[in-house]
Amino acid sequence: MSYKRKLKYERIMEVSLGEYRLFISVGKFSEKMAFGLPLDNCKNKKVWVEENGDSNYLSLSKAKKLLYKALGKTAYGQLKMNPEIRGLI
Repeated sequence: MSYKRKLKYERIMEVSLGEYRLFISVGKFSEKMAFGLPLDNCKNKKVWVEENGDSNYLSLSKAKKLLYKALGKTAYGQLKMNPEIRGLI
């Protein structure tokens, strides 16, 4: 079985761990977003969100909705089941 077209993929998410936050960077098309989920030792329990250069802090519930819209149902479900992220979202 051979494919006539070359299959493409696009990286839409990157996860990195900081000292106080777990960062999730999402990029689809021209939109880029970053989320900083607070770890247990972080004093500020709000989620840091950067969207196209503008950053602010949101409540966890609002940040979850925004992340769900950015990733879609399947990718969000896979992210939620990741062992490192399971307790944060």
